[in-house]
Amino acid sequence: MSLGKLINRNGTMTVDPNASGTIDTTGDQMVIDVTDVRQVLIQLVRVVGVGTVALNVEKSVDGVVFTQIITKVDTDFPAGNNKAIELTLSDVNGMPTACKQVRLTATALAGGGVYGLKVSGYQAGGFA
Repeated sequence: MSLGKLINRNGTMTVDPNASGTIDTTGDQMVIDVTDVRQVLIQLVRVVGVGTVALNVEKSVDGVVFTQIITKVDTDFPAGNNKAIELTLSDVNGMPTACKQVRLTATALAGGGVYGLKVSGYQAGGFA
């Protein structure tokens, strides 16, 4: 990959009791490695918009200890299916910050909603 190239990644399930590949039940979890990505944009995607949900977005500098970025609930999403919320990985001044991983966990989900995690950003220098 070349420096500055736009990178897009989908979340990888790390905990999925239903083995669906999407967040569709409480406790489901997705992770994306962003070690080589700068100016990270996070998208929480509501694939099917029914029921209620609480989604916890976290980041980690080592892939072991995670810090909460924000929690989003069903009313935060635009109405309808295939809608997304965008978050930037930045500090309080709007400056981009770096981390190793971004994680999404369903802390509460009822009624049949289906969710996903995507990131995009620019290829960092020193990565091939």
